[in-house]
Amino acid sequence: GAERLFGYTAGEARGRNVSMLMTDSARDQRDAHLARYLRTGDAHIIGIGREVTVRRKDGSVLPATLAVGRIRGYDPPRFVGFLHDLTLRQRAHTEVEHERDRANRYLEAAQTILLGLDPSHRITLINRKGCEVLGVDEGRLLGTDWFESMVPAELHARLVLEFDALLGRRPRQPHYCEYPVMTGGGARRLIAWRCVVVEHGPDGTAGILCSGDDVTDSRRAELEIRETRERMTHVSRLATMGEMASGIAHEINQPLA
Repeated sequence: GAERLFGYTAGEARGRNVSMLMTDSARDQRDAHLARYLRTGDAHIIGIGREVTVRRKDGSVLPATLAVGRIRGYDPPRFVGFLHDLTLRQRAHTEVEHERDRANRYLEAAQTILLGLDPSHRITLINRKGCEVLGVDEGRLLGTDWFESMVPAELHARLVLEFDALLGRRPRQPHYCEYPVMTGGGARRLIAWRCVVVEHGPDGTAGILCSGDDVTDSRRAELEIRETRERMTHVSRLATMGEMASGIAHEINQPLA
């Protein structure tokens, strides 16, 4: 295992100073730690695992965990070191962080509200757009009951029933709905929601992920357009009735004259 890790054969390494496997900084620390231990008996690193950087035969370096222990019964003292290569773990960690950062960028770039709820109706996820629409900081929203804190009281019971029914529905199908939410300033905003059930964890724990669009202004505009059309239709009917009345009056006046 050591031959594969460092690139040396056992014959090349045996009898040489262990510093050949260390970077310059690690070499200086190792000398100081061992000298301190031999002088004072203080096990600053002896028996304690830590992360270090080691040097391979080809000059490349790699991260590893190192645990050093003293072998009892030898004078002068002898030590044994256990090393574990962390390259794959760190690479996987870096990839996970990259995917997390990319996912966070997508969440923040989305121009729709993204809302995550757990089975107890608590908010587990809210993106920047959601905070902007609601007028509430993320820190104040996470962990709170969505329906109790952000939904008008008269709709609370009905929407909770819909939520619980969606969690138990089979097969899983997206759910579309519209309902108003209360902003931090006390205003109502009408949101069009698309909700899906997501399962996570080995126990299949389910939650709901919702994307929402603020349709308050568009619905208001649609209502105003509809009311304008109705008024125009009413005016048109009145004009038609006026023309008919004028025509009838003319037809009556002619024979009377």
